[in-house]
Amino acid sequence: MKKLPIYLLGLFSLFNIQLNAQDLIAKINHSLTDSIPNKNNPKHDTIRHSLFKNASLIGNYLSFGLGTGSSRGNTSGALFFNYSLAIKSHLVSFSYGYVPGFTASYHRNYYSANYAGLLFGESLRLKNFFLSLSAGISNSYVASSKVTQNGVLMERFGRKGISFPIEMKFYIHLYNGIGLGYTNTTDIASGIVVNYSNFSIILGVWNKIPRK
Repeated sequence: MKKLPIYLLGLFSLFNIQLNAQDLIAKINHSLTDSIPNKNNPKHDTIRHSLFKNASLIGNYLSFGLGTGSSRGNTSGALFFNYSLAIKSHLVSFSYGYVPGFTASYHRNYYSANYAGLLFGESLRLKNFFLSLSAGISNSYVASSKVTQNGVLMERFGRKGISFPIEMKFYIHLYNGIGLGYTNTTDIASGIVVNYSNFSIILGVWNKIPRK
C-alpha cells in the first residue's frame, strides 16, 4: 500500500504528458501550415498535400539502435529495440533498452540496467520526417556497485519493478523502407531515474504506396 501514491502519481503524469503531447503536435501542425506563404495561391494545397498527406493512415516503424544508459553517475553502452504503430497522429510503442554491464570483480565498478515498456503518445508524421512524444509503463531493473582499487565495496544499489518511461523519437527517412533516428528515453521509478539515448536504423512502411 505504501507504493500506491507513487503509482497514482505516475498515472497522473502519463495522462498529463499525453495531453501536452497532443497540444504540442497540434501547434506544430498549425505552425507548419501557417508558415506556407500566399495561402490563396492554388500551389498552397499542393504544398500542404506534400507535407501532411503522404503519410499513410497506418505507419509501422521498427528500429534497432546503439547508445548509452545512465543513472546514479554511471554510464555504459546500451542496446535498443523499438516498434511503433501509428494511426494518424496517435502512437503505440513497445520499447526495450538494455545495458549489458560486465562481470563484477573486486577491482571494477559494476552497472547494468534494462526496461521493457508499453507507451502511448502523439506524433508528427510527414513524408520524410517523424517526431513523437510518448509516455507509458514499464518493467525495469537497475543494479550498480562501486569499489575502490583495493577492493573495498563503497556502494551497492539494486532495484526491480514498475517504472514510467517518457520517450522522444526523431526520425529522418526515405519515402518508405529505411531511415535513421534518434531516441531519448527517461525511465522514472521510485528513487531512481535512468536516461537512455540512442541512434538507430529505422525500417518499415509509413507513407502511402502510389497506385499504378
